[in-house]
Amino acid sequence: MVKIDLSNRKDVNGYLDKRRFQQLKNLELLNLENTSTFGGIGVLRHNMELRYLNLNNTRVSGYLDDLGNFTELRYVNLANTAVRGNIAAFENSKELRFLNLHSTKVFGYIAALQDTTQLKDFENFDVSNTKITCPQEGPLRAVLLKLGFTESQLKDLHEMDGLELRWTLS
Repeated sequence: MVKIDLSNRKDVNGYLDKRRFQQLKNLELLNLENTSTFGGIGVLRHNMELRYLNLNNTRVSGYLDDLGNFTELRYVNLANTAVRGNIAAFENSKELRFLNLHSTKVFGYIAALQDTTQLKDFENFDVSNTKITCPQEGPLRAVLLKLGFTESQLKDLHEMDGLELRWTLS
């Protein structure tokens, strides 16, 4: 098991190196939050054991599809990065409990997650300031209502340019 936590270190900057990440086959935790790291998340596609990924406030870019086969992911924070792609890339991430995509270029229908992950079990779910949309009706709506969203909040979701949806459960 390999864990790398270099978060909040001003001296950490540089490119995500594909060769180095290929050597880390047992990488379970990668936290580069608030560093000057840059490059594409595609270099991680060989790190299938990854459970915790925090690249918040980095200059990382790339496509969510590169994380699509990571079935063990539990924590993903890509907020304030240049990552793009369809949220449906997480449909195989059945263990996912924390997802923060705030201020990314992610798009798609949130319904892509409703059958493969238990949204009601999420500890944190933030897709604010993205192009993610929510269905007007269906099972997801019931889950959102149970989580404390009001009908008036959900009524206008389909009309919004991006989904302002964020919650943290205790």
